[in-house]
Amino acid sequence: MRHLLLSFIARLSVARKLILIYALDLSAVIFVSTILINEKFIAIDFARKEIVGNEYIGALRAATLGALAGGGPHGAPGAGLEGVGRGRKSGGEGKRGDRGGRPV
Repeated sequence: MRHLLLSFIARLSVARKLILIYALDLSAVIFVSTILINEKFIAIDFARKEIVGNEYIGALRAATLGALAGGGPHGAPGAGLEGVGRGRKSGGEGKRGDRGGRPV
């Protein structure tokens, strides 16, 4: 098998050998680029999930502090919980609620 491959390459002209080298190098670059782009998409997705989590924690913190301010840990039921369930769809209640409707 190896001898067959070497004899095939030996029969090629210089121009075709250069084209073969170029094609092999280009395929390696495309492969590595695809892997790197995929990693960036994973990082972007993680950042989006982190933003949503921070909004949720901010709303939950506000609800907890509202409940504690309303009479201790057993304050009025539902006090301050109006922003917890809304999440990204309505802008949330956290520090990032002023995003201006930009997609996350």
